[in-house]
Amino acid sequence: MEFSRAEGVITDVYNHPTGVHLVVYLETTRRVEVVRDARVNGAWETRTREALVWLADQLTQDTISNELALQGWEPIGTSDRQERIAGDDALPRSNAYVLRRV
Repeated sequence: MEFSRAEGVITDVYNHPTGVHLVVYLETTRRVEVVRDARVNGAWETRTREALVWLADQLTQDTISNELALQGWEPIGTSDRQERIAGDDALPRSNAYVLRRV
């Protein structure tokens, strides 16, 4: 059995008028691998910190369900939501999801 952690971060928040840049990475005991690195287009009326945190979390869950599941990974836990909202200067990020592969 193997364990890992997946997390998504929005990096380019204000430099593009119609989208944001998302990186989702998978951290194992052996490596850190970027599993999604994409511009996500969409006309969001608000780019508040809370909205971007929510977006990062939704897109990370999508990556886990559609990409990492095909590699045998399944979520078994998550971090506390307050950890990722704290700090106005921090990049908007998803929950950190604990995954396992049997």
